[in-house]
Amino acid sequence: MGSTIKSGYKEGFRWTLNGDTLTITGKGEMPDPWNPWTEHHVWDIRKIIIEKGVTSIGDFAFLNCFHVISVVIPNGVENIGMCAFEGCSDLTSIVIPNSVKKIENSAFADCSALASVTLPDHTYIGYNAFKGCDALSRGSIDDIEDDFYDDELNSQKNIPNSQSIDEDSALAKWKKLQNSRNLSSPFLIIPDDITEISKKYFVDNKNLRSVEIHKNVVYISDDAFNNCNNLTKIDVVDNNTVYSSEKGILFNKLKTILMRFPEDKMGYCSIPSSVTRIGKYAFNNCTKLISVTIPDSVTSIGDIAFSGCNRLSKITIPNSVTNIGKDVFKECANIDKIVVLCENPPEINDDHFEINKGQCILHVPVGCVEKYSKAKGWKTFKRIVDGIEASCVVKSSEVEHPQNQQTKIKEEKKSTLSSKKIAPKSVNETKSVKVKKNEVTQEFGEISKEFKTMKKEMTQELNNITQEFKDTKEQIKKAFRGFWK
Repeated sequence: MGSTIKSGYKEGFRWTLNGDTLTITGKGEMPDPWNPWTEHHVWDIRKIIIEKGVTSIGDFAFLNCFHVISVVIPNGVENIGMCAFEGCSDLTSIVIPNSVKKIENSAFADCSALASVTLPDHTYIGYNAFKGCDALSRGSIDDIEDDFYDDELNSQKNIPNSQSIDEDSALAKWKKLQNSRNLSSPFLIIPDDITEISKKYFVDNKNLRSVEIHKNVVYISDDAFNNCNNLTKIDVVDNNTVYSSEKGILFNKLKTILMRFPEDKMGYCSIPSSVTRIGKYAFNNCTKLISVTIPDSVTSIGDIAFSGCNRLSKITIPNSVTNIGKDVFKECANIDKIVVLCENPPEINDDHFEINKGQCILHVPVGCVEKYSKAKGWKTFKRIVDGIEASCVVKSSEVEHPQNQQTKIKEEKKSTLSSKKIAPKSVNETKSVKVKKNEVTQEFGEISKEFKTMKKEMTQELNNITQEFKDTKEQIKKAFRGFWK
């Protein structure tokens, strides 16, 4: 039987997926953004053919098409959009035709296997266009800088060279601004003339509590906010074209990558179903994180993502995850239950879990104990349990905050009691209900205890902030005493 052909149409453009080959046809600029093939078929795509007539590849067009090994771009294409091929980690080479004038920000970022890039003369290369292309030699990147980087275009766009960020120069600029403005405030608004946030700007800043990122910022280092132990909120203005935020959490613009959960943010995190990747350092050292819900849209968990989350006691890895980075759960000593919904064990190293593998229970799908007991990184667990309770399966469309669970159970109980007729239960059903009741009671006992701890910590936090405001007010009064009547 032949492979099923899938297709779609929008604004004069058609996409067709025949087997593992995705073909784009149309005339002019691709609709932007437009990437319906990534919703359900991203794992099927191995080859991308863009046919002649297309003049611009849209932003995010082929984002995270992990298994793509071949891309054909025809002569006539003038622009490759922002993040167009970001995360195509199996792509090893790319030939950019002579017609291409611009390669936008992060166009080929995190194409980790990309070892060969053929570029025409005088092509504008946007910020971070080849960031994370680890297979490219330093010499190759230098050649891209020297031969293809258009300084005049970049100065007009106020975008620095993605391959030649001078960290020391950027840091010197930042320190100069710090001396001339109040950039040591715990509630910081990034100045408009800062376009990149380096790891050296805030690392180990114990004073910082909140950051607002303006529209001109086009680069934030993965570890920019590491060890900012009191940071509770990262906000991004709506008109920033690269980044976004939700509830104080930093994402990329489309919210497909969760980039940073503030270290001092308390409680629970339900990751949005739009997220496909949890970034490097995303939850690193989040010591007040109690629970995290990972939806089945997530396919990749970056290096050191949950390292130092010492209050996490349970983690569920959905069956969509195929890649787990290094040291993901390092220094997570309190994890005593791991649920993995993947029938095939994701590849990890022995040191990815710095936990007590003699006490921690590893739950795996039915019939998969043998696979996990032989798999690298998993076989060192001493307690591997066959079978996963349904309550552990979290679909991306069903992500729910733990605080809502008690309300839902009360409503269900009220509805049951109001029924006129209640069917008699069998002995087995009665036992099952009692067991379930005990499990629920125990679960809510733990949640209640956690909330009491959180309430105490939040009260202390509020007192600290109030005192800081009082101290700041006094400092202002002293500094401007001559203007006060």
